[in-house]
Amino acid sequence: MRALFVKSAGIAQAMRALSRSALVALLLKLKPKTRFYCFSLSLFLFLSAREPETPPLTVVGPPSTLSVLRPPPSRELLLLRPPPSFRLRLFSSGSNLLCATQDGALREIDMDESVFGIEFKSHITIDDLQEIFDQDQLGVSNMQSYIRLLYDRVLRGTALSNRFRFVSSAHCSGMEIVSDPESVRQRLVDRFMSTGNTECLHLWAYNTRPVGAHWLLLAINPIREVVYYLNSVKGEWTNYPAMKEIVDLSIQVFRSQRDAQVSRTKSNNITWIEVQCPIQRNSSDCGYFVLRFMKEIIQANQLEIPPTYLDEFRAAGYSKLKLEEIKEELCQFYIKQFFMQI
Repeated sequence: MRALFVKSAGIAQAMRALSRSALVALLLKLKPKTRFYCFSLSLFLFLSAREPETPPLTVVGPPSTLSVLRPPPSRELLLLRPPPSFRLRLFSSGSNLLCATQDGALREIDMDESVFGIEFKSHITIDDLQEIFDQDQLGVSNMQSYIRLLYDRVLRGTALSNRFRFVSSAHCSGMEIVSDPESVRQRLVDRFMSTGNTECLHLWAYNTRPVGAHWLLLAINPIREVVYYLNSVKGEWTNYPAMKEIVDLSIQVFRSQRDAQVSRTKSNNITWIEVQCPIQRNSSDCGYFVLRFMKEIIQANQLEIPPTYLDEFRAAGYSKLKLEEIKEELCQFYIKQFFMQI
């Protein structure tokens, strides 16, 4: 533990003399432990946000408790105090310390149209980073950031982008269905129409709020009119009737707009398949499970998901290492994105 803090303090001091590209390279070469990435990211947020006229940082105190001070005035601005559980907590004296924008965001991440079919900016706040540090339930910003990472790393510019597409959780969610179901239906139809008559699996990380606050995955094949339902806790799709209704209606409208002919018995009978996917052991990991489902479905590169899940990834649950892999990739993504925008 002591050696970890000493090394981190040395990295913080070294950051001041490095170029942006060298800083990125340094952070990405660190020991591949999620808590180490998080700690480095915390230090980076402070260092990258300091004002040009700010005097050099002074790191004081024993390695067990690092206090980063910015004199003058001599007061504590940032405290990184890892508890015994290694969870890292980040505290600041104000939003201007972290160069927050007027809406409280630390940074904005561009989501171009190719990722979700809608162009928008995703705002990353200190609370979003704290979710990662504490492995709390992920919010929509972190979910969509990882999906952007997955798109950039695996789909962008490849044939896979015509086989797998993403639906925006920020624009299509349980809350959006309650407040404006027509807009959600139109967005789903537009997303389905983006592939025309080409068979494609649309991956939708769905948040059930206001019916709880849980993430589950819908993998929709609108051509075959099949919906794969992956829920990391025990619970059928019948628990979310508004979700099922909007998906069924969107597929029917899509069918009509592409002039597809189906049998009379099929016309109002969309096929829903509950997949026996890995099950979470707590109440906070649902977002990490959904992101792993997406990653594994794309890696398997198949448009049909067996009811017993994918052979090469079949398991009762995910190990801590499997979940930390998602967290680590997300931290690396933020490190790159934040440095690119300084």
